[in-house]
Amino acid sequence: MERMILELDIVAAKQAEFLTILKDALPATRTYAGNLCVKLWTVKNDNSKVLLYEEWASCSHQEAYAQWRVDTGFEDAIAQYVMDEKLMWLLEECGAQHDTHNRLYRPIC
Repeated sequence: MERMILELDIVAAKQAEFLTILKDALPATRTYAGNLCVKLWTVKNDNSKVLLYEEWASCSHQEAYAQWRVDTGFEDAIAQYVMDEKLMWLLEECGAQHDTHNRLYRPIC
């Protein structure tokens, strides 16, 4: 399984509109082959940050999904909202997890 976080810097004044677009797009993500989980987050007190946490069966599934979003024009459709390059972190569990609540980030769907 592959886990990742995608960070998007967006136009803060358009956050609500952008989140609506993402929320409408997430059902297709969740049913895409190999997707195990996707969660949408915002950062408290910062309307210019949106985070997507995703779990995929494999890197090849995620890569195929990303290409599908390009091929269907979704990437072009959101370009007006995204200010900079997207940051993507592939996560690796280090075995030191514990159950605490981080109050900096809040899930929105």
